[in-house]
Amino acid sequence: TAFLLGNVIALIAIFLSNIFVKVSMHAVGMGGLLGLLLTMAGDRFFNVALPLMSCIIIAGIVCTSRLILHAHDNREIRWGVMIGVFSQLLALYLI
Repeated sequence: TAFLLGNVIALIAIFLSNIFVKVSMHAVGMGGLLGLLLTMAGDRFFNVALPLMSCIIIAGIVCTSRLILHAHDNREIRWGVMIGVFSQLLALYLI
């Protein structure tokens, strides 16, 4: 349930931020996945080292491809990842 709440928070944040500045939705998705794995890393019953490392690599590939295609600049990618991660952390805090 926390992951779904994090997605709703990210959607609202993206909708509001895209009114003023362009934010990468691909980066928000990857940031949300990173945020999910970071929240799961705090639980001692889950070993998320390998999924976390692979998610960081995949997020790097996705964000780099957005930069290579000139679809976004560095600032838009950074904002997207931050919105994704912080929305998941906020959802975990709220639940």
